[in-house]
Amino acid sequence: MSIPDRLYIHTKDKELYDMLLKTKFFSGKSNKELFLFAMAIGFKNQVRREISSKLEFVRTEYLKEKDYALLYSLAIFETGKTNIVNNEAEVYKIAEEYAHGGIQLLVEKVKGSNSEFFEKQLELELYEYYNKIKAENE
Repeated sequence: MSIPDRLYIHTKDKELYDMLLKTKFFSGKSNKELFLFAMAIGFKNQVRREISSKLEFVRTEYLKEKDYALLYSLAIFETGKTNIVNNEAEVYKIAEEYAHGGIQLLVEKVKGSNSEFFEKQLELELYEYYNKIKAENE
């Protein structure tokens, strides 16, 4: 089996990505950045949805080392197996399914607030999540 050279989104999600890229908060962001953001939101909210109809969205040649670290970390956490990193197709599938789950949540968050409030709300959520993880590890 060949290594995929793309990350995919659900076909119907394309309009959601396009809409978000036109907002103040995501203006100037790349498809890759928005995909990773949607993936993170999906993961944080434990919403992983299977993709039935795929559309090419991000070429993997644009992924940097830190992007792969996110994808691999997510896949390892999800499967509990470190050797998952040897199966890039499965790593990408997990990321794509979390992005599919997260994109709708992201749209709802952005639509439900003005862009300044969205940024502050996101900052607060990250701060609270960081403190939760820190407390669990002490």
